[in-house]
Amino acid sequence: MESLASRGATEPIAVAVSTEGDRQDVDLGDIVVKRGYRLRGRVFLGRALRGQGTRFA
Repeated sequence: MESLASRGATEPIAVAVSTEGDRQDVDLGDIVVKRGYRLRGRVFLGRALRGQGTRFA
């Protein structure tokens, strides 16, 4: 998965796996890699500060 980090993002895929042991191979089929975005910063939640409400830094 580290090799995909610089290439974008994928949609979540639901997969059913067995709980009978480790080292299982799971075929996910074709995975579409799209442009991804990363958001950085802090979100402050709580009482409104000087009428601002929730603010983003």
